[in-house]
Amino acid sequence: MRSIYFFQPNNLNLLKPEPVYWLPYSVACLWSYVRQFSDITDNFVCQDLAFKKERVENVIQRMESNPPDVVALSFYVWNTNYNKKLAEQIHINFPECKIIVGGPQVNYEYLEYEWCGHVINGEGEENFLQFLKDILNDRTKPYYEQKRIQSLDIPSPYPVLDEWCIDRYPDYGWYSTFETNRGCPYACTFCNWGSTTNSNVVKFDMDRLKSEIEWFANRPILAIFGADANWGILKRDVEIARMLRKAADRNPYLQGIALQYAKNSNRTVFEVAKELGNYTSVTCSLQSTNERTLEIIKRKNMKSDNVAEMMKLSVEFKVPTYTELILGLPEETLDTFKDGLCEILESGQHNQTNIYLLIMLENSELASWDSRLNHGYKTHHNLEDAHDWASGLGITKQHKIDHGLDYETHESLEIVQSTNKLSNQDICEAYVYYFMIYNFHSIGFTRYLSKYARATGISYRQFYDRLWLNLHQEDSFATQKNYLIKNLKKYTGTLPSRAPINTVRLRDKMTNFLCNNFDVTWKVAEKTFKDLDVWNESVWEFQRAILGFSDKLCHVLPYNAKDPLPTTIDNSNYLFEIDTSDFQSKGAGMDHKENIPKISYFNEVVND
Repeated sequence: MRSIYFFQPNNLNLLKPEPVYWLPYSVACLWSYVRQFSDITDNFVCQDLAFKKERVENVIQRMESNPPDVVALSFYVWNTNYNKKLAEQIHINFPECKIIVGGPQVNYEYLEYEWCGHVINGEGEENFLQFLKDILNDRTKPYYEQKRIQSLDIPSPYPVLDEWCIDRYPDYGWYSTFETNRGCPYACTFCNWGSTTNSNVVKFDMDRLKSEIEWFANRPILAIFGADANWGILKRDVEIARMLRKAADRNPYLQGIALQYAKNSNRTVFEVAKELGNYTSVTCSLQSTNERTLEIIKRKNMKSDNVAEMMKLSVEFKVPTYTELILGLPEETLDTFKDGLCEILESGQHNQTNIYLLIMLENSELASWDSRLNHGYKTHHNLEDAHDWASGLGITKQHKIDHGLDYETHESLEIVQSTNKLSNQDICEAYVYYFMIYNFHSIGFTRYLSKYARATGISYRQFYDRLWLNLHQEDSFATQKNYLIKNLKKYTGTLPSRAPINTVRLRDKMTNFLCNNFDVTWKVAEKTFKDLDVWNESVWEFQRAILGFSDKLCHVLPYNAKDPLPTTIDNSNYLFEIDTSDFQSKGAGMDHKENIPKISYFNEVVND
């Protein structure tokens, strides 16, 4: 019998107090598929389905009792460097072993590595089956690429995951992947999803899905990741979401369900989210509002007016949303990026916008050499464990040592340093401008001031450009900005760095600065409100009351600057809310004193 070892290693995610890992879904799919054929099970045996980033020497030592004939490794951004290190050592210690690789990170160039004998491009099940059959016939080839599986009447991987993971590690907690279909009808150039699956969507049978959802209800699954490219693109997704919700409610371990929603969010998307309730929220993946950028990245189907429609659906279904932008896309300038942040506010998205610096993903169109040359991309490889610092879960080197894990290998993300339209200074400046809007608008320091100003004809871009200017007149902010810019340059590789830089933590640094320097925060907010000739005492005091800094309109609990900022004040006696739909829009230069918002105190209306 020939021995097969499967590897889909991931990071230690959590300690509660026992370890939490991702189940190795992809390689379980391979073994569950090929073991249904007798010529495979008569000649091959699975020796391991590895999901940890164990110390490589320990893996090699364990293999010695049953030397590998075949090693299959699944490559992702979070395990690429570790997998390369492991594969190299397997090749050195077991030179006769056939090593085959797959996953979204690999391509034919991997064959240049001495340790790599074979590459799978695309879906793995039938390609891996053919590879094993070719071994039996002694006629393997270096590159396997078969057509898409058109009928997903294939075995579920969850029984394999029971056998190799859940039953063997009964004290562990798990995150699990869940597929209801495969394929993506879009061809976004920054992503390799659509190109990998060749566009058409192929569905799994509903009976299979019902069985798998029942499996989730009865296992120590802490979170489910929906691997579909576009949840809500099919009407049946609402029924699937309903089944997921029932299973989640029965599972005391399950805390969240993460879905990749359809690019053009529709009613079905919000029906799905409504069914799932607090287990999920809807992402509006806008990426950019610049028309030329959207055309180049093949996302012209998603515009800011779609976001406005999403906000209406969000209110109708009472489902929270947030928006995403990518910084560093083709033809984006500092000015168009600032426009984009403010256009999102114009569309009605006041909850939260997240920005991400463009990552060059392997096999994506944007990462091609032609694209790099055309758009003048300069990039930097961040050699750091992206998962550990991004999650903020506090997994330390000592934790890894205690659990026998590799602590020396860092993964890398190829991030954009600059483009022919965005200098590195522009990218850093864009980040700080975003930090400002996140803190003053999303957290709420000036949300109602800017909303009121907008109702009088002042655009959000005008409001926040003025606030940006006023911030720069404060010496303490200038020092803070220099600190942020310096660290952003370290993050993008234009300055040396001794430690990983996390942009979310930098954003929080600005939050701490504003919370601990309220004299500056309110001074800048007040000056901006007055500079734009929209001053209204009622709105000003309401904004302060909302955050707990005024007793003119309501009695509020004492506020500690270190506490999370509330969006409303509710001390069981007082609840205020502002309805900007009651504002009367007026053009610049008109008398704005008539535009007094209604401030609701239970059923009373107070006009200051």
